[in-house]
Amino acid sequence: MSDHRFLFLARAVNDPGVIAAKAQALLDKGQRVDVLGPNLWRCTPNEAGYRRAAVFYALPGQPLPAGWQRGAQWGVLRLVYTTDPDAPLPAVTDKEQNEVLVRTCRSVIRRVAVTLLLVVLLLGSQLQLFRQDLPATLSDSAAVGMTLLALGCLIYLAVLLGSCLVRLTRVRRALARQEPPPPPQRRYLLLTLAGWAWLLGSLALILPANPLAAVMLGAMLLASLALLPLRIHLQAKGRSPLFVRLVNALVLLAVCLVTLVAGVAAVLDGRLLPRGQTRPVAQYREGEYLRDVYDDPLPLTVEALTGNETGLWSKRRTVQWSPLLCCTSCSQHALGEDAGILEDLEYQILDSPLLPVQQGVLDALLADHQDEVQPDGTVFRDSYQPVDPALWGAEAVYQRHWSQTVLDDYLVVWPGRIVAITFYWTSTDDQLAAAADALRPQ
Repeated sequence: MSDHRFLFLARAVNDPGVIAAKAQALLDKGQRVDVLGPNLWRCTPNEAGYRRAAVFYALPGQPLPAGWQRGAQWGVLRLVYTTDPDAPLPAVTDKEQNEVLVRTCRSVIRRVAVTLLLVVLLLGSQLQLFRQDLPATLSDSAAVGMTLLALGCLIYLAVLLGSCLVRLTRVRRALARQEPPPPPQRRYLLLTLAGWAWLLGSLALILPANPLAAVMLGAMLLASLALLPLRIHLQAKGRSPLFVRLVNALVLLAVCLVTLVAGVAAVLDGRLLPRGQTRPVAQYREGEYLRDVYDDPLPLTVEALTGNETGLWSKRRTVQWSPLLCCTSCSQHALGEDAGILEDLEYQILDSPLLPVQQGVLDALLADHQDEVQPDGTVFRDSYQPVDPALWGAEAVYQRHWSQTVLDDYLVVWPGRIVAITFYWTSTDDQLAAAADALRPQ
């Protein structure tokens, strides 16, 4: 049975004086710390008979002070022990400790700045998705969650960068005045809890909509937990932080690659479907291509509009949902010999409880089709024009005009709902009224 025991600290401790006091209290109880961390320490019996503990700032590769033995190293915080209860504190000058902190702050600032730049690029790419296709992106909870995650990381890294710059300024001032290292800045529990809540909320949006990401994240978490004893063992043996991080990164990379390959195979095989997707019920060959056939329930069908019950159809319904917008995409296409003879139908139902979101989606749909002025000054018509909404019983209805023709392509606006519907035939007023009855929000 192992003699190791773990001490969990509810609040992270990074003050040398506090760490030294806690380590001395454990020493008085017959326990010494051999692994330090922000919230987790590992303790072992004090078999060497150490009587005094001290903590100071030092780089991992720096030699130990004379008469003192290594206890643990966490970053630049070094815990040392001695068997002499009356031994003077390690002969580490304030100048040496401040120089260590200056080097560390500069290194952290460089890493944070690079990471911040990458997060800015990620956030920019996410915002570009909203600009390219607002309805599809707003209804994709993974895209919304990733945007929130990038925004949260941006705020966190900006605050961290500012904190590091303030810390560097204080350390430089202490170095110039030959003063002791300044105490570390306080960590605010409420801000930490808010950050964790933001992270968990973002993941709650991303993972259900992306099962492959959920599987990969779960595998990485399990691998990280499995690696924890190895990391603690390597730290206790005095291995350099770079070596520990390298071992950790290599194992996680291997787990990530294996999980990715297995997950992609499951997605291609249809065993791992995104939320709102359905499996095909059959397949048929069309020339050189193998087509999927779906038989999903639809709120509006060609049979209900035309009365034709004899055709062969593929009926597909997919749903994308986020707290901002729900997009239900429906399509009905004729199969085999009926293709090109029977009528097809496509429509999207866009539901949102927020009026600004609904207005933004409507503006984006209208902006997708705009009249173009040709070099000779003529106007090529391709836009939605308002029509009488009375037949639909709606707030507003727009019909698409293309070149010299008017298409059976409509945008219908009800309170809380927008429907974009395309009839691949010349619809009648009775069919439009039937479509309105089927698609109108209840």
